[in-house]
Amino acid sequence: MWINGKSPAHMTAKIVFHGGGVEIASRETVILDRFSPLGTWKEHTLSAISPPGTDSVFVYILFVQPTTLGGAGWVDDLVFQNLGLTAVDDAAPATTIKLRRISPNPFSPSTRIEFAVPRRGPVDVAVYDVSGRRVATLLRGDIDAGVHDVVWNGKNSQGATVAAGVYWTVVKTSEGQKSKSMVLMK
Repeated sequence: MWINGKSPAHMTAKIVFHGGGVEIASRETVILDRFSPLGTWKEHTLSAISPPGTDSVFVYILFVQPTTLGGAGWVDDLVFQNLGLTAVDDAAPATTIKLRRISPNPFSPSTRIEFAVPRRGPVDVAVYDVSGRRVATLLRGDIDAGVHDVVWNGKNSQGATVAAGVYWTVVKTSEGQKSKSMVLMK
């Protein structure tokens, strides 16, 4: 494997949250790619907060490479922690729906969408393309008041990777909706 050459090979760490047998959110980070220096160790941390409705969590280390190449990557001292805590946001409580931030934006391959709702109730968080078609549902169900986040992995509801371009995140509640654009790069 030519990890420092022109190879598209890479290694990622991924946390996937499931509810009712389907993926409801995920978080992913690249831990090794062609820009990684050879012969060095680097510490990576991947953390996430399970969204409401989570009944199982899966953790993956994925090594992606073309099938004609050989290669290897090493993972050492893998630590899993369940802190049992909820992050405390020092901002004032939301009085209306807020689509706080999408980060990173532009992004590749995934981005974190942070939003706040003022009271418990049903919420629908979805991604739409520029023609208004729903591409992916990121969260649908009742959630508590406060700040929440979901991760979009650049895939549609069928699990296929979507084309690079501009997409819209829309957060809907019974009180209204907020939307914000984001740019997926390849």
